[in-house]
Amino acid sequence: MTVRKGDLHNQNWDEAARLAALNAYAILDSEQDGPFKNITTIAAKLFSVPTAFISLVDADTIRFRAAHGMALADTARVPGFCGSAVLQDKPWLVVNASADQRAAANPLVTGAPGLQFYLGIPLITPEGHAIGVLGVADLVPRRPTRKQIEHLKHLAAAVIGQMELRMTARQAIAEATRMVEEKNAELSQSRLLAREIDHRVMNSLQLVSSMLMLQSRSAESADTAEQLAVASGRISAVARSHQHIYLAADAGAVRENCQAYLQRLCLTISEILHFAEGRLNVEGEALDLPSDKLVPIGLIVNELITNAAKQGATNIRVTIQLSGENQIMLRVSDDGPGLPTHFSLENSKGLGMKVISSLARQLNGTLSAERCDWSDGAAFTVVFTAPQNEDFTPIIA
Repeated sequence: MTVRKGDLHNQNWDEAARLAALNAYAILDSEQDGPFKNITTIAAKLFSVPTAFISLVDADTIRFRAAHGMALADTARVPGFCGSAVLQDKPWLVVNASADQRAAANPLVTGAPGLQFYLGIPLITPEGHAIGVLGVADLVPRRPTRKQIEHLKHLAAAVIGQMELRMTARQAIAEATRMVEEKNAELSQSRLLAREIDHRVMNSLQLVSSMLMLQSRSAESADTAEQLAVASGRISAVARSHQHIYLAADAGAVRENCQAYLQRLCLTISEILHFAEGRLNVEGEALDLPSDKLVPIGLIVNELITNAAKQGATNIRVTIQLSGENQIMLRVSDDGPGLPTHFSLENSKGLGMKVISSLARQLNGTLSAERCDWSDGAAFTVVFTAPQNEDFTPIIA
């Protein structure tokens, strides 16, 4: 005999809501696993029976998620012990199946495996939906004690607790994933906006530089004209530094190969200063640096190259490489006349040196000046700490 929905003591039965609650746990198609397996093992030992199991009752199928003692394959919901047990709001007990009219005709009793004892505790969700069964079974009749039944109820509650925990964790992961995706979208939008602002700044700087250059040509005083030309050159240098970073940003780069950036920048400087090919060279190592580090580096290089050219240098080298543990060295050296006698960075009154010193401090670096090691010219070196691992990547060729 099969128990029908109308036989249920709880008259608030709602099969659609029950199935929705079951599907919310997203466990129907999962593999059998350790925690549920452990619970069935404890249940079997509690009753000294060969078989214990956890089943979930779908619309038409009994799905076994864990079992102790025998391998249980999914089976049709009707007829079935679990299909009957899940319709109850209390333990469903069959002491002697052959003598129990509710189960005597069940194929699991009349045929293999020949069940005689069955005790199923409905797995009740916090909302009151019975979605499955924690059960024990034997091939001989048994009468469990009240204490054993109470223990099995506690184990059934542990099964629901485990399912609730997994659902909460899954929902938390989904929410975290959604938040990360939203943050990534916001970050991408911010980067696009920053690129647009950078582009506008670059265009504005180029316009200001052009206006200053025009004013220098019409200035009545030679000194004024020179100062306007110098100011125009420095503003133009800032624009060039932004331009080459902007080109990398258009390709989606947040960090860039500093050596490649300097090569592009120096090519532009060579064209402006009308250098012959080979006069200005970039050497060293390919190092990935954050884009915000490239601006002061580019301005330092521009200032030192311009100064070297004014002093009559015919060959200029720009070097970027690792120097010691977690240090980066930027050096501009030339074959010009060299440093003046008693030259001191601390006592230098030139605006150019003050600009370079300020930019070195932006990098949290130290600036030094010495005689060039490959000529009688000068060499200016900035050593600064490499960014942390998430921002700094040495490129191994």
